[in-house]
Amino acid sequence: MFIVLGRRFAEVRLAGDSAEEQRSVLKDYAGPFISQLLMLSAAAAWLSYTLYTVEATNLPENNTMLFTLPLVTFGLFRYLYLLNNSEQAEAPEQLIVRDLPLVLSIISWVAVSTLVLLLNS
Repeated sequence: MFIVLGRRFAEVRLAGDSAEEQRSVLKDYAGPFISQLLMLSAAAAWLSYTLYTVEATNLPENNTMLFTLPLVTFGLFRYLYLLNNSEQAEAPEQLIVRDLPLVLSIISWVAVSTLVLLLNS
């Protein structure tokens, strides 16, 4: 949901006043409304991941997966920043693989997650 709303937010932002002319559905997304939905979905994604790291039965019981939380938080904030400041924000799949800080946070998350799981097995 977060990625989908991000794409729609970027479409509205980049289209500006001509959003309705480009795609008729964009008229239904007022700036403040889509922005609020985006923030709400980001918070829900963060909270869901946090609860997963603590409550999942397939993860270590000592909650060491919480070490990955700063990386996930950075990734969410970086993606939100790019949505507001990048011309490529309409294509999230390209944005995610082309932005070096975002790529590094994903690689770091994989490395830390693997390390935590291996050390706790």
